Amino acid sequence: PLIMALLSSAIWGSTPAVLAWATGFACMPTIGQAVAQRISEFRKQNFVVASRAHGVPHWKILSYHLLWTNCRRLVIRQFLRVFGFYVVLEATLSYLDRGHFSPRHPTWGSMIRFEIEAFSGNHWAWTAPAIAVWVTVLAVNLVADHYREPAHD
Repeated sequence: PLIMALLSSAIWGSTPAVLAWATGFACMPTIGQAVAQRISEFRKQNFVVASRAHGVPHWKILSYHLLWTNCRRLVIRQFLRVFGFYVVLEATLSYLDRGHFSPRHPTWGSMIRFEIEAFSGNHWAWTAPAIAVWVTVLAVNLVADHYREPAHD
């Protein structure tokens, strides 16, 4: 995902939106593989066989019974993890590369870099954006953990 995001930023421009789309697109195979694995686990379950026996169309079994009911938490959790990855990637790229994002797009990484380079004695000027990145990623991961699958006995 990192290389895909960097290539996309180089081709289509260095904006946070391009980086977000590239990160999401690069992480889609992982999400797709997790959903496909979950669907293959449920294909032979009794509720799917019963739905077929009652004449429920295949598209409805797939869209409602498999994707919505049984994969919703998985997809939400994966998207939250991708968002956490995006926050760290964006902050890292804007910290390391001065020209990656234009000054019109203030980012936490560029705030940290600017305050470290032009240190004025105010430690909170660079600590606050660093804490903001940390708290955001921690919060996103805690919410993603909330969407774990419940344990079945």
